[in-house]
Amino acid sequence: MTTRWRVLLAFQTLGVVFGDVGISPLYTLNVKSPVQEKDDVIGALSLVLYTLLLITFVKYVLVVLWANDNGEGGTFTLYSLISHHAKISLIPNQLRSDALISSFRLKVPCPELERSLKLKEKLENSLVLKKLLLVIVLAGTSMVIADGVVTPAMSVMSAVAGLKVGVDAVKQDQVVMISVAFLVILFSLQKYGTSKMGLVVGPALLIWFCCLAGIGIHNLVKYDSSVYRAFNPVHIYYFFKRNSVNAWYALGGCILCAAGSEALFADLCYFSARSVQLTFVCLALPCLTLGYMGQAAYLMENHADAGRAFFSSVPGAAFWPVLFIANVAALIASRTMTTATFSCIKQSTALGCFPRLKIIHTSRKFMGQIYIPVLNWFLLAVCLVVVCSISSISEIGNAYGMVEFGVMMTTTILVTLIMLLIWQINMVLVFAFLIVFLGVELIFFSSVIASVGDGSRIILVFAVIMFGIMYVWNYGSKIRYETEVEQKMSMDLMRELGSNLGTIRAPGIGLLYNELVKGVPAIFGHFLTTLPAIHSMVIFVCIKYVPVPVVPQNERFLFRRVCTKSYHLFRCIARYGYKDVRKENHQVFEQLLIESLEKFIRREAQERSLESDGRNDSDSEEDFSGSTLVMGPNGSMYSMGVPLLSEYRDLNKPITELNTSSNHTSHHPFDTSSESSVSEAEQSLERELSFIHKAKEIGVVYLLGHGDIRARKDSWFVKKLVINYFYAFLRKNCRRGTANLSVPQSHLMKVDMTYMYGGLCNYNFPRGLDFIASVGDGSWIILVFAVIMFGIMYVWNYGSKIRYETEVEQKMSMDLMRELGSNLGTIRAPGIGLLYNELVKGVPAIFGHFLTTLPAIHSMVIFVCIKYVPVPVVPQNERFLFRRVCTKSYHLFRCIARYGYKDVRKENHQVFEQLLIESLEKFIRREAQERSLESDGRNDSDSEEDFSDSTLVMGPNGSMYSMGVPLLSEYRELNKPITELNSSSNHTSHHPFDTSSESSVSEAEQSLERELSFIHKAKEIGVVYLLGHGDIRARKDSWFVKKLVINYFYAFLRKNCRRGTANLSVPQSHLMKVDMTYMV
Repeated sequence: MTTRWRVLLAFQTLGVVFGDVGISPLYTLNVKSPVQEKDDVIGALSLVLYTLLLITFVKYVLVVLWANDNGEGGTFTLYSLISHHAKISLIPNQLRSDALISSFRLKVPCPELERSLKLKEKLENSLVLKKLLLVIVLAGTSMVIADGVVTPAMSVMSAVAGLKVGVDAVKQDQVVMISVAFLVILFSLQKYGTSKMGLVVGPALLIWFCCLAGIGIHNLVKYDSSVYRAFNPVHIYYFFKRNSVNAWYALGGCILCAAGSEALFADLCYFSARSVQLTFVCLALPCLTLGYMGQAAYLMENHADAGRAFFSSVPGAAFWPVLFIANVAALIASRTMTTATFSCIKQSTALGCFPRLKIIHTSRKFMGQIYIPVLNWFLLAVCLVVVCSISSISEIGNAYGMVEFGVMMTTTILVTLIMLLIWQINMVLVFAFLIVFLGVELIFFSSVIASVGDGSRIILVFAVIMFGIMYVWNYGSKIRYETEVEQKMSMDLMRELGSNLGTIRAPGIGLLYNELVKGVPAIFGHFLTTLPAIHSMVIFVCIKYVPVPVVPQNERFLFRRVCTKSYHLFRCIARYGYKDVRKENHQVFEQLLIESLEKFIRREAQERSLESDGRNDSDSEEDFSGSTLVMGPNGSMYSMGVPLLSEYRDLNKPITELNTSSNHTSHHPFDTSSESSVSEAEQSLERELSFIHKAKEIGVVYLLGHGDIRARKDSWFVKKLVINYFYAFLRKNCRRGTANLSVPQSHLMKVDMTYMYGGLCNYNFPRGLDFIASVGDGSWIILVFAVIMFGIMYVWNYGSKIRYETEVEQKMSMDLMRELGSNLGTIRAPGIGLLYNELVKGVPAIFGHFLTTLPAIHSMVIFVCIKYVPVPVVPQNERFLFRRVCTKSYHLFRCIARYGYKDVRKENHQVFEQLLIESLEKFIRREAQERSLESDGRNDSDSEEDFSDSTLVMGPNGSMYSMGVPLLSEYRELNKPITELNSSSNHTSHHPFDTSSESSVSEAEQSLERELSFIHKAKEIGVVYLLGHGDIRARKDSWFVKKLVINYFYAFLRKNCRRGTANLSVPQSHLMKVDMTYMV
């Protein structure tokens, strides 16, 4: 490390770590110091010095800093460190393979030390201890977040209050206004990061420490140097003996000298423990000691200035420069605790104890330097409320001491556990540490609690709210994970789904994201139920955060095979540490994943060749004993045991080239019968690797398994309140998985599933505007409420208008539909798909997004639009308005279901489907009748271009389909047994819909009957509801107000309004949600 780099690092250390503890002389002796005589000054100084030495130096600098997890500090780091050695997490997603990660640095307790093993066993087997430990950690973390609010308020107001010493005309209201302005500037600069801000504020804090030392030496020389007697701790006893209760109350202000001690540990992720220790001992501690001694020397002769000791003790000539430096240092101190709050929130999010938020990494060199925009502005808002509502520095100091001691006691308990479980220190030293520090902190804490006022209650309520958010999130996540584990699919169920639904293997790779680390998620069966088509290769991907700071890149992915080899189903656990930065885009992620998969397959083959494969899949899935036959949409048979492996064709080749190649050679590219010098095992390996490469070339689609939970109706009221409302609210408004994955919408499909756990008034307004003058506080509340309701309605109307206009602009053209069908090899799966959207004209863009993510659509698709018209009631026989989309053979329709504002939608989904199909049949019969009367001159009202020719596409087995006549000329009933289908094909050679059969009815009537019969058979197979959910986001170059309205206010209303699934009354087994985001 060069000298220049060491200097820069030292400046950053001062600016980031020591700001909070360095600013404490501004307010420590000002708060609750009962100074009546010189001996009281000596006693107060002795109490401050020994508190600083005992808590900050001995506890934190000498002991706690060593309880770091690979350089990470903070409350959750201690919890993570304990979880390395004992399975204390309530979410049961731990695997034995996690302990093999090199950054775990696991030290197994020695067998000789029975207490470590017994403690480990008790922690792992006792649910009560696990919950108690979690509650302690969450309570400490909530205090850290509250500290991120109080520290800026206390520091900035104390610094600005110096104006009242220099200018007599300045009042407390002006101090509050200036403090508000400084706080807004402070939080606005947070986005520039720790490195950039550290280099700027580091020199300023160095000047501040020099000022403290200089002022202290000046006052010692000028006033009274006898204050050095405070190093004798007996003066603490005399101080309490003289003042008794007042001295006890003064403890709440005395602890402020150790404020910022937790920030030393929480901000450790930015620097090494040794550098923090050396900087504190060599610079911070001497300067702080001189500063406190200088204030005490001044108070020896000026008892009346005890309420503003610091600024009164500054020499007159240096007052304004010191005031300026003090305000800069106060802003630095505020940043210190805010930065520590960011680090703590990131760690708690990774360990499943806080909702996901957007995290911005501000440094390319240091992974731990982060900025959380939502939390930053939230802390600013609460901080401004505290500053404006609590004008007393003493009251804010009391709240400050309360949150500081809450964090300190949590740290003491967790470090004690680390001493017992990991460090394995002698019991005498452990109990000495616990008794001394926890006892001292409880004494201080009792003083703070006894003087809780209205201001302190605000901070206490805020801390309780944050604790509630974290506990509800952890509890809901635990319940959701346990429910997914209980409802995971068995191999028998997978076999049953494949046989009943006629599963088709579409070319490509599907990455199904879920949170299960073991087993096949139930949402996979839901996906097959709603659309019976899966990719030729499916990988169940689980993003898992393990309790380590960093996971090496070569240990990132953990693979296991699911089912037999021919199924091409894998499970992948992508492991990240809470300090890891997921900056790779989806292409890089896919490349790394495929490379790791290939390594796993090669290693698996090598182990088998060495006859050391005795390991089965860790989830103990039952292998399939035989090949299961299923049927594709054209009636041909597929062996689900060997999907696409024995019938694979490259879709990128032209059709003519495929036909030519089939004439030149009769064996498949993967033909195992070809003679080769390599062994059969090597051939199998090469075939599988080649299959993976070809599937990767075709494309990768991300399938997000999003599982919600709902409490059962017979559940306890509190449980329903927590799960159905509080946890659901947090899930809706946290950062979505799509944003964390950085996946473009064109490669993304979201699959939802829900688990069941366990009138107008008339007012007589006064005439004129005289009533405004008499508006009081109560009236203002009603007025504000009315303005809020107006804003909600206006934002909703504005956002809905923008969203609809955007969908109209981006609707699909017929050329684009033809292009999608040709490029993706669209497969028509049996059944009816009802694609819900809000367009009344044209094909929605989300339909193309659906085809892009999974190239398979139902044999009949109806675009359904629920439209409310400005009439009270729409008659039942006028409810549905149908139009045909594309040519007749495409079986694409548009349906507008019209309702009046007085209509009640009470019908369930079966009744709705029956009414819709009956109306569709009436439309088709009327259309045929009009054509027979040569009155068909009407084209579709949307003027969609008809297809002039039939587009040939290729199915996954290499056979050709005519997209112009999908399933109409190749239809087979899936409910018939395979033997019955074969025998029926022997008895007759014509298709059930064969148009060449002689009949006495006209060709038009035959066509009508064929289409109606097709509709009936598709209805019998099943109806699936495809919800087209389009979100909008303002572009980056949009006006600030527009981005605020669209990206936050309107998005918040959309997330928390009643979902379309609830309005439709559709069961989850018939539902698939397709998301898409438009940029406006």
